[in-house]
Amino acid sequence: MNRRTRWMLVAVFAAFLVGLPSLASAAGSVFDFDSAEYSVGENDGSVTIHVLRSGSLAGAATVDYHTSDGTATAGEDYTATSGTLTWADGQGGDMTFAVAITPNPPVDGDETVELTLDNPTGGAVGATGTAELTIQDDRITYQPDLLVKGPGRASYIGDNVYNTLVGQTSSTRVKKGRSKTFYVKFQNDGNDSDRFGSRGKHGSTTFSVQYFHGTKNISRTIIAGAGQTPVLAPGATWIMKVVIAPKRAARAGNTYSDVISGQSQSDATKGDRVQLNAKVAAS
Repeated sequence: MNRRTRWMLVAVFAAFLVGLPSLASAAGSVFDFDSAEYSVGENDGSVTIHVLRSGSLAGAATVDYHTSDGTATAGEDYTATSGTLTWADGQGGDMTFAVAITPNPPVDGDETVELTLDNPTGGAVGATGTAELTIQDDRITYQPDLLVKGPGRASYIGDNVYNTLVGQTSSTRVKKGRSKTFYVKFQNDGNDSDRFGSRGKHGSTTFSVQYFHGTKNISRTIIAGAGQTPVLAPGATWIMKVVIAPKRAARAGNTYSDVISGQSQSDATKGDRVQLNAKVAAS
C-alpha cells in the first residue's frame, strides 16, 4: 500500500468518526403517551396525562399536545387544552399536562376525548402518539324497564322504552273456555341495585286475571299494589307470568286491558309500564 492510499484510508476513517455524533443525533428522541387509554370520573375534577421521552436524549426536545372531541364536547364535558412540553439536553422521562372535567347534571353515559401529540422537535412521535380519555358517568341512576312478551311470541318488546305504552303493548284474541299467557320482564336499567314495586289490575265481570312468579300465585299482592321484585343488580331481571281468561259471561268482542307498572323503590320519579290486551274471539 503506497503512501497516497494510506492517507486516503485515514481521511475516510476520520470522516466516519466525525459523522458518528451526527448519526446518533439523527436517531433523536421518541415521544409517547404512557398509555393508549385513560379514564376519569365525571366528578373527579381533572385527570393528569403523562408523556414520555425516550431514545436519544442529546439536545433539548419538544412536542406539542392537544385535545379534541370524541363523543364528549369541549366546553360542556371538559375544557379543551393544548400546549408544548419541553425537555432539556440529557433529560428523559415524563412530562405531564392536565385535562379539566366538567360534571353534567343530565345523565349522559360515558364519553370520550381524543389526545394527540404532534410537531416534535429533536425527535419523532412514537407508536402511542394518540390516546383516548374516557369520562365515566359515575352518578347513581335508577331505572326500571318493563318488557312484555305476548302469547306465541318469541321475544319481548319494550326494551329501553320508558313511561309510555307505545311500543310496550301486546294484544291477543282468546276463545271462551281458553286462556292466554303473557310474560312481563322487570329489568334493572339503572347503574345501582334496586327493588321494584309492581301493580296490576284485577279482573272484570267478563275476564279473570292471575299473576304468577314461577308456579307461585302472587295475584293478591300484585292487585293490591304491594308486589315487589327481589333486589336486582344492574342488568338483572325478574319475570312475572300473567294468565288472562274470558269468564262465562263474556261475549265475542268483549275486551280486557291490563296495565302493569313497575316503580323504583330508590327513586320515586322512576318507573315504567306495559299493557296487555285480550279480546274474546268468536267461537
